[in-house]
Amino acid sequence: MTCETILPARSVSLPAVSAPAAAPCGTAGPASVGASAAPGYRSGKPVAVQALQVLPALPLASALASAALTVLLFSWWGAGEASASPAAFVQAAQLGASGGGAAGSEDASGGEDGLGGYGDGPAVSLGPPLPPAPDGGLPPAVLFVSPRTGPFASLGRGAQLGARLAQRRFGGGTELVEAPEEQDAAASLGNAPGRIKAAAGHLFEGSLVASAPYYRRLGIPVLLPFIDSPGAAALGEEFVPMFPSVTEQGVALALGVLDSRQRPPAVYILESQEPALGELADAFERTLRDPPARGRQRRAALAKSVKVERVPAEDVLAVSEFLSTVKVNRKYVVLLAVPGPFAIKILPLLPESSFKSALFYGGAALAVRDVGAAYASLGFTLNLCVPAQVPDPKDAQLAEFSNVYRQTFKVEPVWSSVSAYDAVKLALLALATGDPLGYLSSPDGNAGIAGTYVRDRPAPATVISVHRQSPESVAYLP
Repeated sequence: MTCETILPARSVSLPAVSAPAAAPCGTAGPASVGASAAPGYRSGKPVAVQALQVLPALPLASALASAALTVLLFSWWGAGEASASPAAFVQAAQLGASGGGAAGSEDASGGEDGLGGYGDGPAVSLGPPLPPAPDGGLPPAVLFVSPRTGPFASLGRGAQLGARLAQRRFGGGTELVEAPEEQDAAASLGNAPGRIKAAAGHLFEGSLVASAPYYRRLGIPVLLPFIDSPGAAALGEEFVPMFPSVTEQGVALALGVLDSRQRPPAVYILESQEPALGELADAFERTLRDPPARGRQRRAALAKSVKVERVPAEDVLAVSEFLSTVKVNRKYVVLLAVPGPFAIKILPLLPESSFKSALFYGGAALAVRDVGAAYASLGFTLNLCVPAQVPDPKDAQLAEFSNVYRQTFKVEPVWSSVSAYDAVKLALLALATGDPLGYLSSPDGNAGIAGTYVRDRPAPATVISVHRQSPESVAYLP
């Protein structure tokens, strides 16, 4: 494929409707992606209220820190309703869709904040242009859905910019239509009737389940760079998961422990009742005991003498007792299989004398800047599984992407930027072939910045370490 100048590619941004039909639901894996959805949280009770119930048991020395963190928790609460269970994916796949959505205005300015322009970079020809759209000859479009408000607005913003960059470089003769995830699916699709030929995005399970019948009716491919539920594939062949599932995240985190220089003397798992986070914890413990081989070399499992203790995170008494009894001042491991707000809530409960040498691990649910920065600021090391490689100057593709992104938007890319870029890029390349579903189902997979995506194999994942001595690692969290 030769490089040449591409046709102008536009990016339009759709306004949010005042009364969304289906607010995004949080989950547990990327954040409560439980049956999971990327970074969203579910809770039966405001997390801040739960935190206040714990405060009486805190030592006086941590009262100030608790009060400050409680204020932060109130800003986290309200991220979404309870997310759909895994069965909801199958149920949604069987639903029919009726009617389109209300058409909305299109903003051809290319987005808010003056970020509609793009920097220089190699433009790639996609071959013959797609057939003209039925509505007045306007170009065919890819719909990109991401949150605009709430605790994950910054993650959505990073994804939005990554999607725009992919459109600029691979979208000759097409258009990127951006929709807020807070808007109902019918309205999002109705804003560009007949022109939506593919879709990408969705951080929340709830919005995906609500949108699924509409996507199925249109028969368009939907690339999912953030949803980490294994049940997403059950929606139908149109839906292409790209995000490492909670099971794959648990495996990646356990291998990070086993491949470290020093084996831990003990492993503690703070476990939420969220089904997806339970899957994360199960995969983590199972891999510690029976790890896969590294190529042709066998990995040594965790010694049988090493205790793996699971503590129910919702049981305040159990958590308090656990925190007060841990005395080992060595590099033992603590897996935080909990939603992000809870990870912050327990921070002031951690006795520094017992936990300053502990290594904390967590899934993509915790890969947000508030969590990473909070743990790093108190001197704790937090190892997080993210669905895309953090821009690495040693990797030529990642370095080139990072440089162009930085020059274009004047900010650093985050993992959601890389994931969204890959999703929109593959959507555009798939459309250009004339057989998008066939292209995306290739047994050889499709190459992106973060790695090669194969439909029925584990998606790329990496573990990054966030700590006080490496503040740049926090910059790459959304």
